[in-house]
Amino acid sequence: MIRPFILFPPLVIVPLLSLASILAIPYFIRKKQDGYAFLSSCLSIFFLLSLFLVGTFPNLVRSTLDPAASLNFMNSSVSELALWILTGVSLTGAPLSFFYFPYIYRVFKGKVVLDKMSY
Repeated sequence: MIRPFILFPPLVIVPLLSLASILAIPYFIRKKQDGYAFLSSCLSIFFLLSLFLVGTFPNLVRSTLDPAASLNFMNSSVSELALWILTGVSLTGAPLSFFYFPYIYRVFKGKVVLDKMSY
């Protein structure tokens, strides 16, 4: 766990930023700046996940039974065909969502009226 920080000293910034973002949450809550507290919470999750990534690199999932069976970045990838298919799905799905969500918002906006047909 300490080895990456010894080999690459600039990585020490990751736990420091993680600690700073965690400590900033109660500070911003006391100052009544909820937006900054939320942003600090998001950053703390990001930096904690980054810290986990730094500590386990290059392994994604370690096997305690057989270290050779551990999943790392090279043996857990998918085929090139699967990547192309996923790229196509992403390139068609993302633009559709940009049109779908405003449409749904427009359809369902307004006050809810409670009458005898409501539940």
